[in-house]
Amino acid sequence: MKGATNPQSFDLIVRNVFAPIYPVIAKQITMKTKINSGRCLDVGCGTGALGIALLHMTNLHVTFFDQSEEMLNLASRYTSEHDFDDRSTFLQGDIHNTLL
Repeated sequence: MKGATNPQSFDLIVRNVFAPIYPVIAKQITMKTKINSGRCLDVGCGTGALGIALLHMTNLHVTFFDQSEEMLNLASRYTSEHDFDDRSTFLQGDIHNTLL
């Protein structure tokens, strides 16, 4: 498995160390793209911090994509806590093995 090997440990770092940066990145994305609605694919979403930040400041529907079922479960839990179930979708897979 590539990426984080311990989802709970990764989650603690995301929520306690890097949490302030995700809204900043999300704002930069929306300012540069000028996209505030439609669909967004968060590839390698981990626990969903960036996608959730985008959900807070846009009307996007975000698809969270990760190879780790545990990471997607955490992302799903956090989107539910923020009442974004209606604008969130979750897909598990390895981007390296996905044909587009």
